[in-house]
Amino acid sequence: MKHTIWTTIIFVMLFCGAFGLTVFSQTPPSPHFDYTISGCEGYQTHLPEVVRTPDNTRSSRPMASNLIQNLEIHSDSQAFSFSHGLTYVCCADFELSSDIDQEEKVITVVERNVGEYCRCICNYTVTGEFADLPTGNYELRVYLQEKNVEQLQFLFNQNITVNN
Repeated sequence: MKHTIWTTIIFVMLFCGAFGLTVFSQTPPSPHFDYTISGCEGYQTHLPEVVRTPDNTRSSRPMASNLIQNLEIHSDSQAFSFSHGLTYVCCADFELSSDIDQEEKVITVVERNVGEYCRCICNYTVTGEFADLPTGNYELRVYLQEKNVEQLQFLFNQNITVNN
């Protein structure tokens, strides 16, 4: 009798496996972020004017409106991409990070200089792509973070719609 029960159990397991009767729970793919940054395009020795701040210290940090050019946003089914020119020091080395607040529908990108700071200016092209996003309206917020500085500098924000 034991032999028959085990034979039946093995037969049922083989039958279910052979005919795909196993039930799997499918979870949607997690959103992910990829980016690329061009090398220095158009080296310049010209630096922005030095501005005196109220406490009489010098600051050569250009305003965000002077840093960004040619902003482009493309959106399609479950994904969107952005691209922009960035005028910044020529010895910079960038890393981008992202955070997606699903509840608030806010996507934050930080373009962080982990390289050096030098006295020349270059143009970079920054491109980022988010894939496998759930349907909805999002606000994209992009910031620049200079090396060894905790404060983020606002670059731009854009409303994005992702449709399935």
